[in-house]
Parts: sequence; structure tokens; C-alpha cells
Amino acid sequence: MKKLILILLAITFVSCSKEQSKDPHSDHNHSEMNNEGHQHEDDILEIDKKVFESMNIEFDSLTKRNLSEAVYATGHLRLPPNNEATVTAMVGANIKDIKVIEGDKVAKGQTLVVMHHPNLVELQTNFIELASELKYLEQEYARQEKLYDLDANSGKSFQKVKSEYMSKKARYNGERKKLEMLKINADRVLEGEIAESISISSPIAGYVTNVAVRKGQYINPNDEIISLVNNDHLHADLMIFEKDAMKVKKGQKVRFSTEFIPNKELNAKIYSVGKVFEENPKAVHIHAEITDNKEGLIPGLYIKGTILIDSAKVNALPETAIVRDGKDFYAFLYEGKDDSHVKLRRVKVITGLIKDGWVEVKSLLSNEKTIKIAQTQAYFLQAEMDKGSVGHSH
Repeated sequence: MKKLILILLAITFVSCSKEQSKDPHSDHNHSEMNNEGHQHEDDILEIDKKVFESMNIEFDSLTKRNLSEAVYATGHLRLPPNNEATVTAMVGANIKDIKVIEGDKVAKGQTLVVMHHPNLVELQTNFIELASELKYLEQEYARQEKLYDLDANSGKSFQKVKSEYMSKKARYNGERKKLEMLKINADRVLEGEIAESISISSPIAGYVTNVAVRKGQYINPNDEIISLVNNDHLHADLMIFEKDAMKVKKGQKVRFSTEFIPNKELNAKIYSVGKVFEENPKAVHIHAEITDNKEGLIPGLYIKGTILIDSAKVNALPETAIVRDGKDFYAFLYEGKDDSHVKLRRVKVITGLIKDGWVEVKSLLSNEKTIKIAQTQAYFLQAEMDKGSVGHSH
């Protein structure tokens, strides 16, 4: 009987020893360090102190940041119609002198070219003759009017003279206006001063963008002579797609860039939103006044813009503090340290807006009131956890 009891005890001891050796969660396995100098337990990461110090990880709490929802758009720099001008000749004449070259800055009223032609002299002599004829008809009209009042002539004669006088007066006024438009002083012409040439002046202040004529060239009426632009009201003209059109409104801020000025972002403010959609693609124009220095910017430049929709102060972390694992996002919290290791805990983060290297944190799944969050190296820390993924759970 004693032998039987001893045999049963021996079998029981051996059986228990085998089960214990198969247990994957034995104390020996749970505390074993991996080859990288860290160990895992659930979402806990323990890193060798020297390795941790070499990583230069910064810790901080959640930060309040102004983050904005954004709409992205492309477009060009444009000018209002009144800020571009094409200078033409109102009469046919030859170019006598060109006063400007492309790129010159000009003032409103400044002389651009000088023109001359026998037609200009003829225009003035015809005006003198017309003035003389008008003076005669004016006297005849006054004489016939007196006779008509005295019943000394027929009404038919008076009406004929009146008609001729009024017609001649209209022609005279028209020719006088034409001379004024050509910057020829009509009163001096009547005094016998005939101008041999005329000056064509700039209708706006701005810059010369094109000189389309050469000295001696004959210019027909309405031929282009010079092109001008005034960049004072240069603005961003962006196209907003239909899905974003309702988000955009007057007064919103815009940031834009152009390859013409690399590594620089400029600011603007929306002053007008189009009311009609264009087709192919279906989009609406928005116009934004540039609030930064416009030096170096020229009309027609292609731009990429970001329209800031709503700005709010939210809890945020740097993008370097958050890592994606599967469908979820995580951050790493400081848990403490001992003589040889630093302990971090990985926690799930619910994110929101992402802007300028910052991520909105809508929820941080941690019960800690005061937390220190790793602001950098999140991807490296996740990689360290992945090396020992058998030893932790998600």
C-alpha cells in the first residue's frame, strides 16, 4: 500500500512539472530580455536606459493649437480689367519717337511715343476752315432770324439757314473734340499754330509689358502700339470645386505659393466669390487680395492655394508623436524608469485635423490626469514594439 502511494505521488509530481514547463507565461519567459535591450508586456515598452538616451526623445503634455480646416485649390495671379491697358493710335500716322522700352515704369499721362504725318496737319487746317464756315453761318443765322421776326422773309429761308448752321456747329464740335483727344490745343490751332506731331500718353500708371512698334512704322487707327499693366491690384484667382464651394466665403484667409518664388508662402484674403459655376471642371472662381509684399509677382503665374475655413483652439500633438498601427493611431506615454530601463506605455489616440505638422487630438485613451507624451520618435518606438510583438497585445 505504501509503495502504491509513493508511485502515485511521483506520477503527480512529474505531470505538474511538465505542465509548468509548457506554460508560455512562466516567470522565466515573462521577464526575459530580448536581444534589443527592451521587453514588452501588453502595450508596455521597456527600453534600455542607454538606448533611450541616445534617441533624444522629448516629452510634453497636450498642447493647445489653432488648427484650421482647409480647402486646397489652384489658379493664377490675375489683374482687374482696369489695371491692364492697350495703347492704340486714333489716327493713322508714323512713329517719330519711342520714349519707353519693355519693363519701364510709367506714370499716368507720361508720353510713350510721338507720331507725325501730313494727315495730322490736314486735320488741323480742315478744322480752321470749318471754324471759318461756322462763323459765317452763325452771322447769317442771326440775320435771318431777325428778318423772320420782322416778317421780312419766308419761314422756309430761315429754317434752311438754321439747319445748315446747326449741322455745321455739330461738325465743328466733333472735330474740336477729336483734336482734344489727340492732345492738340484747338484754340492755338485757330490762332494759326499747327502741330506737326502728336504725343501718345499712358492711360494708367504701371509698367510697359510690350512695345509693338518700330521707329518710322506707319500705324493704322486701332493698331496696338504699347501694352501696360498696373500690379497694384494683383490678386489670387483660384478655382474651387463644387464639393468645397459652400465652405468658402468672403473674408477667409488664403495661403498660396508659386514656383516663381520657391520656398515662400504668401498670404491673401478673399474679397469675392463667384456666383456661377464653370464647366469642365465644374468649379467657381474666388478672388483674394494679396496682403503680403507683391514684389516679384507678375500676372499669369500659376499658384497653389490653401483656404483656411474654420480656426479653433484644440488639443494637439506633433505629427512625430503619433504613429499608425493598422487602422488605429497611437502615442507613447512616459511611465517611469529604474536604474537600467525606461518604461513607456502605448495608448490609442483619436485624431482630427492635420495642419502644419500638428495633429488634433480629439481623445487620448488614458486615465492619467497628468501625462508626459513622447513628442518625437513615435515610428521608432512602434518599430521597437513590433520587434517584440509576440510579447504584447493590441
